[in-house]
Amino acid sequence: MNQQIPAKQRAQKLYEVLMKERSQLQSQGDNTHPISQAIVDLIHTIGYHEPAVLKGLKNSDGLERLRAFRKILEERDIFAMELGYTNHFDQVLKDFHIHHPTGIASEKDLPKKIQSLEDETLLSGSERSVKIGKA
Repeated sequence: MNQQIPAKQRAQKLYEVLMKERSQLQSQGDNTHPISQAIVDLIHTIGYHEPAVLKGLKNSDGLERLRAFRKILEERDIFAMELGYTNHFDQVLKDFHIHHPTGIASEKDLPKKIQSLEDETLLSGSERSVKIGKA
């Protein structure tokens, strides 16, 4: 695909191709799980194409990294809605009978884990400030 075309447009086109192929597999009674997983992964990774997000993920500040990761999750929800999934990425998972994107152990606990990491990062930053006399 042409790299001059924005990532979201390329992903939209790929989504359409994958959906067409999935429909064909479904009509033939073939296993659609692998292609369904690919569609879920495509939607899940859309936020990784944003230069600002990639910069945030490489930042040495833990909070900046977490903000970038939250942005990735926000972008995938937006993309899912643009594709017609009114209940965001959760609906994508449900509609395709996929439990989680590749590489994610549990989609259900992800927001709680991010919040916990943010809390720990803030707490450790506060403790460091107290130790050096900044608080």
